[in-house]
Amino acid sequence: MATRTDDLPDHLFEQGPILVVGFILLWAFWAVFFVFEYVGDDIRFSAFLLALVGGMLVGVGYGHWHRRTETGRRADRWYRNASLNRKAAFVLVAAIAMIGVIYLTVTLGISSLLLEAALFGAALTNHLVDIGVVHSHARAHGSV
Repeated sequence: MATRTDDLPDHLFEQGPILVVGFILLWAFWAVFFVFEYVGDDIRFSAFLLALVGGMLVGVGYGHWHRRTETGRRADRWYRNASLNRKAAFVLVAAIAMIGVIYLTVTLGISSLLLEAALFGAALTNHLVDIGVVHSHARAHGSV
């Protein structure tokens, strides 16, 4: 993938339109399955939507930090240029942090299903923020 000096792809579709559409369809399938499987029995629909929107706000915040601030870009470059051992250590620390958050929510009596909904909302929104940043960058430079 060709990149510019600011680490953004030259064009939106260098990320692959099939990948983008497939990710959104996978997420939509998950949301429909989640609603039919768990909402009503284990959690309320309003709680599901609140968790989803909360996760989306986290995804927007992370996407903004990751793409628009110097600290976020530096962290991205650090991870991309790291050795395999450092990447594995990062993934291990992130996994331990996720397990800690899940344990904390279950201990506090918050359903882990709501945490799952929030994390999926954050993942989708972060991905869409990345696509939007790439598209607006490409449009500003006449690539679209």
